[in-house]
Order: sequence, then C-alpha cells, then structure tokens
Amino acid sequence: MLINLTLCFVLDEPTIQKDHGQPVIRRLTLGSNATFTCDVESGHPKPEVNWYFGWTDTLKKVDPVYDARYSHPTDETWLITGVQTIDKGKYRCIATNKAGQDDLRFEITHVDGKLLHVKLQYA
Repeated sequence: MLINLTLCFVLDEPTIQKDHGQPVIRRLTLGSNATFTCDVESGHPKPEVNWYFGWTDTLKKVDPVYDARYSHPTDETWLITGVQTIDKGKYRCIATNKAGQDDLRFEITHVDGKLLHVKLQYA
C-alpha cells in the first residue's frame, strides 16, 4: 500500500488594523507619556514588527539606543516617556513576514506646553 502525503504551507501577508486612519495623527502634551500601537490582525508566519523614524527610510529604528525615553512594552507597541518637542515628526511601524509586509504611519503634529494652574489671591 502506497500512501501519498502532500504538505501544504500557508503563507499569509501581514495586515495591520487601520481603524484610526492612515496616518494616525497625534497632538501630545509636553511631559506626558504616549503609546502608539501597531495592531497586527493577521499574517502567517507571525509577522515581525519594527518601528522607524520617518515614512520612507528603514535605516533608523525607533530604539532606546537613540533615546532612553523610548521603549517597546510589547512587539506591537511603542512608548515615549516624557514627550518632548523633539519628538514631533513622522514615524511608522512595519509588520513583515515571508509573504510580505504592511505598514502604519504615525505623525506627531504638535507638542503643546504643560498647562499651568495659577492660584489668584485677592487682597
């Protein structure tokens, strides 16, 4: 008896959820913390997610090497602790696997100063 087995490997391109638009525009407050999410909905094998400065270049990753305020609590999230005006700009996440890639762009358009609470006293 001869048994013929066929193995099939399914590849599926990564898909990132884009419910908040493309690009995701954020206005932040100086000194606050900001979390960005690259929500990968699908992809097989599991996609690798990387974060980059700018929308066109993939040479400079968003990494604590460049600024200790940056961290990745999970593969799909990026956290800025203590937002500063220098954080204003364009970023993107790219989900990649053997089948392809998908990306999501982010832009920090403004970094507003902290609100000051002033107590007025009348004489």
